[in-house]
Amino acid sequence: MDLPLSLVAESFNPPAPRRLDFDSVGSPRTLRPRPVGAGGSAEADLRADLAWFWNSNADWADDQIAVGENYAALVRRLVRSLGLREGDRIVLSASEPDGRRAAWRAAVPDGVEVSDWRPRRLGRVLLRDLESLLHERTRLVLLTKACPVTGSLNEIIPVARLLEGTDAVLVTEASHFVPHGSLDIRNLRCDAVIADVAELFGASGAALWARRLGPAASANGAVSPNILAGLARAVSYAERLGEAPTAPVAPPSERFGRREPMRKGMQGIRQEERILSRWMLRGLARLEGVSVLGEDDPRRAAYRIPTFTFTCEGVGAPALGAALEAEGVQVAAGDLGSATTLENLGHDPETGVVRASLGHYHTRDDVERFLRVLESLL
Repeated sequence: MDLPLSLVAESFNPPAPRRLDFDSVGSPRTLRPRPVGAGGSAEADLRADLAWFWNSNADWADDQIAVGENYAALVRRLVRSLGLREGDRIVLSASEPDGRRAAWRAAVPDGVEVSDWRPRRLGRVLLRDLESLLHERTRLVLLTKACPVTGSLNEIIPVARLLEGTDAVLVTEASHFVPHGSLDIRNLRCDAVIADVAELFGASGAALWARRLGPAASANGAVSPNILAGLARAVSYAERLGEAPTAPVAPPSERFGRREPMRKGMQGIRQEERILSRWMLRGLARLEGVSVLGEDDPRRAAYRIPTFTFTCEGVGAPALGAALEAEGVQVAAGDLGSATTLENLGHDPETGVVRASLGHYHTRDDVERFLRVLESLL
């Protein structure tokens, strides 16, 4: 797959000269300002955009999709719509950053039990672990689509099948996945999708789709015009990528309306990032003392997104992060705001890890430059 490189280059604000930004999680490269819909219909238009983007029903967008100023606000509305009572239980994927997990815990009424669904070695959660956490009063299960620490992907449909016939709703947490692949809500069989959209090409705010959780989840409060414009610009960018002559072919079931170019655009991003992931994993494997958390086999790049968290034998993560920064390479180092996840994966948050996260706007030359600088510091 060849992305339209001229469109990619002209769409994003460039990084600082001679600086390599490899922190698309904490500091995603942002889209250049461009005209988007404004006025009284901006919010309704954005809901329709998101319906096409996630392949839900645009005719029901006003009832199913909400946009919020922040993630915590949408979590509160979603939890409130469930009418939780004392003795109920919710299960949270412990792959999420501590801040997002705190938002869920803060939204739960007193007397409701909160259980952690802990990830295993690769950062994935297992069905058998969830089975041991379920009981007759489980009302919600939060499943992380992509682990922010390891980049590993979780499958949604097996979890949905497990919950069939129960009173539990399945919420897909998609914050870390949305800039890297296409969600198909019509076939996911989950009840809701929620995302902090900061990683979606520098947008801000949060978005929620809910199938049957009632008006308390979908009713919007006032949303800043800047948030509406930024998210509309991000969705429009994916659509523009899909309109390029080199875009991949969409599945037959998604060749309709605006869904087709949006699907093709995100599919092109996914394919491009898979190639980058192979290069990165091969390069990291050549560096002595470097250990990658999560999926480290280049042949299995399809099972992850381009987030690469690693440790270096004999070198502390904060010191290595500072050394990379001094060489003009921006990464994240420390506990990544995910101390609980690191502990679950067997790593000391105090020692920390280094995370280099890519976007489709990076190139093979960027990857090779990063590897050269990293090798020089080891």
